[in-house]
Parts: sequence; C-alpha cells; structure tokens
Amino acid sequence: MFRCSRVVCPYAVSRCNRAILRLAAVVLLTTSAHATAATPVDQTKDAKLSGSTACAPISLDFHESADVDAFRNYDHAIAGLLEQENFAQLDCIADQARLQKERFSGGVWKIGEIYTSLEKPQPGVHATQEDWNNHIARLKRWVAARPDSVTGRIALAEASVTYAWDARGEGYSNTVSDSGWKLFYQRLEEAKSILNEAAQLKTKCPEWYVVMQQIALGEGWQVESARGLFERAVAFEPQYQSYYRLFAWFMLPRWYGEAGDASRFAQEVADKVGGPQGDVLYYWIAAKVACACDEPELLRFSFPRIQKGFEQLEKDYGPSMTGLNQLALIAVKAGDLVAADAAFKRIGDTWDQETWKTHKYFEQNKSYAEQLAPFEQRKRTGSEEAAKNGQTPEGAYYGKKIDDQFVPYMRQCSQGAANDSKKFGFVIQISEKGDLQYADADSLPTELSQCLLKAVWMVKMDKGAPFPPPPHPAYWLQVHLDPGASYTAAH
Repeated sequence: MFRCSRVVCPYAVSRCNRAILRLAAVVLLTTSAHATAATPVDQTKDAKLSGSTACAPISLDFHESADVDAFRNYDHAIAGLLEQENFAQLDCIADQARLQKERFSGGVWKIGEIYTSLEKPQPGVHATQEDWNNHIARLKRWVAARPDSVTGRIALAEASVTYAWDARGEGYSNTVSDSGWKLFYQRLEEAKSILNEAAQLKTKCPEWYVVMQQIALGEGWQVESARGLFERAVAFEPQYQSYYRLFAWFMLPRWYGEAGDASRFAQEVADKVGGPQGDVLYYWIAAKVACACDEPELLRFSFPRIQKGFEQLEKDYGPSMTGLNQLALIAVKAGDLVAADAAFKRIGDTWDQETWKTHKYFEQNKSYAEQLAPFEQRKRTGSEEAAKNGQTPEGAYYGKKIDDQFVPYMRQCSQGAANDSKKFGFVIQISEKGDLQYADADSLPTELSQCLLKAVWMVKMDKGAPFPPPPHPAYWLQVHLDPGASYTAAH
C-alpha cells in the first residue's frame, strides 16, 4: 500500500533558490499586515477577529488562475513564516482564512493549503531525520508559545501523521520493517493525542477532521467507523471538500474498499447535495481518485458529470491551472479526447508536475489528444446529425434500406465470429452517389464489427458505391445490428 500526499511537489530547484523563494514570498505575506497576536475566535457567522490589536487584512499575491506554481509558492511562503517562527502571523493568516472561508481561484480552501504547507519540513523536498527533528520541535514551540492556537496544534498533529508515513514508507505493507511499523503507530497515537487537546480549545477548525481521517486510514479503521467520522465531519462543515475526497480514497480497493465503492460513494453524496453543487462535489472526488497511473476506479465515474462539475466550479470560483491539468488527465483516462484537447489548449505549456509526474507523459497525452480530437469531434457531430435524420420519415425509410444492404456482409462475417453476440452499430456518412465517406463503430470494436467495416470498404474499393443514393449529400445515419438475429437468404 502507499499514500499519495496532499502536498503539491515543486519543480526541482537549488537550495539557494528555495531560500530566495521563501524570503520573497514571506515579504508578500508580511508587508501588508502587522505581525501582532490574533486572539482565537469562535467559528460563527458573526464572529470577528478580536484582541487588543486586530489582525490587519493580508494580501496574498498568488494567482492560481494563471500560475500553476501558485500553490507551491504559497506553500513556501507559509513554510518560511514557520521557519522564522513568526507564530503570530501564522495564526493571523489561518484565523482569517478559516473565519472567512477563503478559497483560491478554482475553489481550494486556503485553510487546507496552509496545513499542507506545514505538514513537512520543506514542502516538496525529501526531508532528513535532522529536518524532521527541527520541524517537529519548531511546531512544538508554536504550541508552547501560543497554547490557545488551534492552528498550531492541528499543524503539529498533521505533521505527526506525515512523520508517521515517513517511518512507514510508501511501499506495500510487506515492505515495512518491524521498527517502521512501531514508529508508524507510535506517531499516529501522538497525532491523535494532539487532536484531543485541540478539541478542547474554543476555536474549532475543519482540518481537525481531515487529520483524524488520515489517522483512520493509517490505523485501518472499520468502514463503519470511518463512515461515522466522515458524517460528523460533514455535519461540522458540509462544504469542506477534503472530507469527501479522503473517504473516497479510504474506499479504494488499494485500501479498505472494493471495486466500485468509491464511485458509488461519489454518486451517493453528489446526488444527496443535488444540482450543480452536487456535480461540483462529484468532480472533486474524481480528481482525488485520478492519477498518472493505472487506476480502474476512475473509469467507473461519469465523465460528463465530472465535466459539468468542473465547469460549474469555474463559474463559482474562477479558473485554476492545476484544475485544468487534472481535468485534462481525467478526460484522457475517460477517452474524451475532445474535452482533453480543449483543456490542453488552455493549459499550453503550463503543465503541472504533481498531476503528470513527468513532462514527457504530459507531452505524450497532449499530442495524442491533439491528433485524435478532430476525428472524435467529427464522429460526435455525425452521431448527432444521424440521430436527427433517423427521426424523419425519409430517414427511417432510408435507414431500413441501408440495414438491408448490410445483411450479406453480416451473414458472411457471422460465420467467422460465431461467439460474438453483442448488439452494436455504426455511424456512417454516405455521399450523394452512395459512396461510403465515413464509418466507425458507436461502441468498442468487436471482431464482427471490424469484419463488417472491412467488407463494406472493400466493396467500395472494388465496385464503387455500395449503397443507394441518400436523401441529400453527405448524409449521416446510424446502423443498428444484432448478431443474434437470423440472417437467412429470405431476410
């Protein structure tokens, strides 16, 4: 088994460049705000930031709508504040993001990304044991210096979970040593203890349940218990998409579910929410399941609904370069190369490394979609026109004549594919004189359908037009065939 981290992995940069990046980003975070303590607040609709000195508004100049590196830069900025031990400013930023339920362009919650920034010593960089010791110690100093900070405690708990996975490793369970398992469960227990302390604080945070869900995954809770935790989380904050995504992840076959469980869960919760927002939730879950690997569960999702959810999310929160990369990957996996090509054209060269893993894989899929999308679009347009033609009296009459024209080819091909009994059809285009201009199966090709297409094209090549002239030039129609029917000479 393995765990896919929520951290977005940055491009490889030198240690010097990383230091410069953190320094520059911290300047953006601090120049427009006073580095004063922010008193914790209740999470209510009418609550306001309070204390002897109110936390000034903070301008975060990270534009996910156009910059695929925005999350990486944001993560480095937050990590830089921790490195400086500017705990008051971190609490200020987190309190503001949590209270106002701030989101990035594309809909990602800022409070969630803040914790992502703090869960490792250096975001996106493999940490040494010394790095981990310093990171955990720094978070503990935050908790000691500001005992009422819910952000500090949850950040420490989430880092402890990630530290547990560092001890376990990301390989299959049989690759983990006894000492690795011991440290893994010990650190998960530490995280749970810290969460219990955080639960006693006045200020509550939606990320509390995220960390507990991560613990449930690591400890291998029973599905009923994990589902109960998910339900409590949703009752606390119904719009926090991480809850839904993590439970779907829990239900994958690689963890504690069976094939189809994650996609059924996605449909269940999306239907319960209903309408456009249900579609948005469906997209969020699918994007969590998607990966640049072989994940069969993704193919059980409805891509049209995923696409609708993504489009609604853009309407609500604006575009996201990371989201566009994820949509392109999902579209390729789903076989919708028209949607994939449209997404790739918007992406341009702004590829996301966390989504594609390598630039080569990104370019391969981009080129694949670009080459085949026009053919898929032609078929899609033809199918729509063929369906309309079939609704007219002349179209129905002509379609029957074409069905009859396929009988001898069907009889011939059936002899060599006796076990092929699934119904299928074609979308074809016929010229003014009866020439076959286009033909493609409307489902996955079978031995029988391929034989039929080959036979029809051969007749065209040998004898010219194989069909009678259509009602008008460049005529599209659908041909439906049933291998189980009796194709006798009297047909």
